[in-house]
Amino acid sequence: MEDFEEIFNQFKALRMESIGNLVIYNSKEYKRLSQESDRLFMELCEYVKPEGMVLFLDYCNVITLLQVQQSQ
Repeated sequence: MEDFEEIFNQFKALRMESIGNLVIYNSKEYKRLSQESDRLFMELCEYVKPEGMVLFLDYCNVITLLQVQQSQ
């Protein structure tokens, strides 16, 4: 029963996240920040060697996984 409750809680969290994302993705601030992050990433690519970008992207992936784990 405990496993079912955990699965159901994950399902609810995903559904709420999906609904929240719809609201966020349509906001002007989200769009502005998304465009700014794209611009900064492209600028960063101009300054960093390919090996450095691989390391940087690996770092970003690990940080993202930590944030996901923290929110669960």
